[in-house]
Amino acid sequence: MFGVLHKLALWYLISIPIVAGISIIHYQVDGFNFTGYIWVAQLVVGLILLGVVALLRGHQPSAAPWYPWLAFYGWVWLSLLWSDNVGRWNLQIAAQFSMPVVVGMLAAQTIRTRRELHMLLSAFIVPLLFIALFVMAFHQDIAEDGWAATTIRAGATTATLIGCVFLAGIPRRVLVPILGWGACLLITAATSSRIATFSLLGLVIIHPLYRNKLWNLAAIIPGLVLAVALFYTPTFQAHFFESGQGSIDQLLSGNFKDYGRFTVWNSVWNQACRHPVLGGGVGSSFDFVPGLFDEGEEKFIHNDYLRMFFEFGAVGMVLFATAVVWQLISLYRATQSSGGELRSTFAAAWMGLVAMLISCYTDNTITHHLFYMNPMFALIGAAYGVASSERQMFSTLRHESAAPLYGYGGATPLVTYVGQ
Repeated sequence: MFGVLHKLALWYLISIPIVAGISIIHYQVDGFNFTGYIWVAQLVVGLILLGVVALLRGHQPSAAPWYPWLAFYGWVWLSLLWSDNVGRWNLQIAAQFSMPVVVGMLAAQTIRTRRELHMLLSAFIVPLLFIALFVMAFHQDIAEDGWAATTIRAGATTATLIGCVFLAGIPRRVLVPILGWGACLLITAATSSRIATFSLLGLVIIHPLYRNKLWNLAAIIPGLVLAVALFYTPTFQAHFFESGQGSIDQLLSGNFKDYGRFTVWNSVWNQACRHPVLGGGVGSSFDFVPGLFDEGEEKFIHNDYLRMFFEFGAVGMVLFATAVVWQLISLYRATQSSGGELRSTFAAAWMGLVAMLISCYTDNTITHHLFYMNPMFALIGAAYGVASSERQMFSTLRHESAAPLYGYGGATPLVTYVGQ
């Protein structure tokens, strides 16, 4: 029974990055994009699997203390109590916010061996290939421009996380990680995703597996050269400047195209300051933002930090910051105390979290659960799950080898310790 359930949970987790890739397709079913049905089904199945797996495993210790994240997501749901006009949309946003931790907890309970970990990491190749083909189709005008121009940017966020997975393979391997990271960089550049592109470049400089600071310093020069080269390409120039041409001095002085975001942010900030402690409640920004645009169709603030302050107040921001800081420290420490593919997974999760924090300044990454947050938490949970399993195995071996073995005529213990 448990073996069948374990396989179901494992394949569920392997599907997480694959779904991130296919979510780039826009296909309407009864007026809703098909991904809406997918994530709801994933959430329900994930909750059922998590509950059953946890029940069958009994009182085994948790692979990681998820309490900081649970405190934040608990506040998200609690904010429904003071949200105005609570409806389906508010509940949907709350579920989207909190779904990643369900994936992470299930991954920690399910993925317990390095073989299973390798299966999850290998699954990230599938969305990379899918997104690459979609980007090629978009540039060849095969994909319809109306919806493709929007979803292709979300696909770039997935490519950023995949780039972290490849980049974390260094220094254990070199050629394949560089090629994979380079492919992801090409995707983010081809989609004109400014923050995603420069995040992938910046992560090379702060790679957590290089303790030698000379490497980090050496990575700055080629990183800056490549960043400047990309900045002056026609596609990035068109996205940075109204005239389609500008300089780095203009960029640094703030004289660049912001798509009206700065004006919106100012209005959102002023409104958020009316309820600074508790916030307006989950989903409340979607009632306020449309009035700031002439068309009234835009719902996103395109700044997750400002959005969280608007909806969850200072309390929510403190809970989120606490969870993030704890997670960064925990993951970084794990990279220094593990080895092989497990170490690379911890590093990929750490870089993925850093990239998320960067993108949150101009995007809605935290609720891009299908594209980014779910696969990132799958990495986090899987790494903790394997590390916990190996610690328990090592502890058992130490305990068993330390037990006295009595001879026929005496009580002389034979004591050995694994790892000494």
